[in-house]
Amino acid sequence: MSHQVGRSLDIYAIVTNGEGWKFYCFSVSGKVKETLLHGIADVPLLLGTVRTFFQQCNEALVLSKRCGG
Repeated sequence: MSHQVGRSLDIYAIVTNGEGWKFYCFSVSGKVKETLLHGIADVPLLLGTVRTFFQQCNEALVLSKRCGG
C-alpha cells in the first residue's frame, strides 16, 4: 500500500514478459487480487483487460482525490 498524506491507497501492478501478462491489485486491507495469465494470442481480450485495469486505477485516484487529496 502506498501512503500519501496520511492516506492509504491500493497498489495496481502489471507483470509481463511481453508474451504473458498478469494483473495485480494489492489492497489496503492486505488482500491480493491476481488475474489469470493473459497471452498475446488473444489480443482483444488482453487489450480489454488492460483497459479495465487502467479504468480501475483511474477510479481509485479520483476517489482518493475526493476523500481529501
